[in-house]
Amino acid sequence: MRRRRKILALDDKRQLRGELWFDLWMLCFAYDGSRRVDYVTSIENIRSKAISGENPATWRIGQTFSHIIYTSSSSPNPRITAPAAPGRTGTVADWTAEPTQVLTYTSPDTGKADPANP
Repeated sequence: MRRRRKILALDDKRQLRGELWFDLWMLCFAYDGSRRVDYVTSIENIRSKAISGENPATWRIGQTFSHIIYTSSSSPNPRITAPAAPGRTGTVADWTAEPTQVLTYTSPDTGKADPANP
C-alpha cells in the first residue's frame, strides 16, 4: 500500500509554518508456520515548503500502530506479542536518513487444529 500525504505544518497558535509532502509505504509479510507477521513501513520522498525563517528539517513526523483481535469460538483465548516500540517519532531529517520502520507481531502456537479451517 502506498499513500501520498500532504500535511500543513502549524504551530501551537495554529499559525501556518509550511507544508510537507511524503509517500507512506506499508508492506506486510506473513510467514507460513511461524505465526509471525512483519509490517514494514517507510516514509519516503519527503518534500517541504516552509514559511520564511522555518527549518523543515526540524519538523517532526510520528506514526503509531496498535492491534485489535477479532475472535470466534475457534480461538477463545487469543494472544499477540506486539513489538516493544509500536511507534516512532522523529524529525524530517531523521526520517530522511532512516525512512524504514519494522514491526513484528507474533502469536503462540497452541498446537490445536482450528476446526474452522479444515
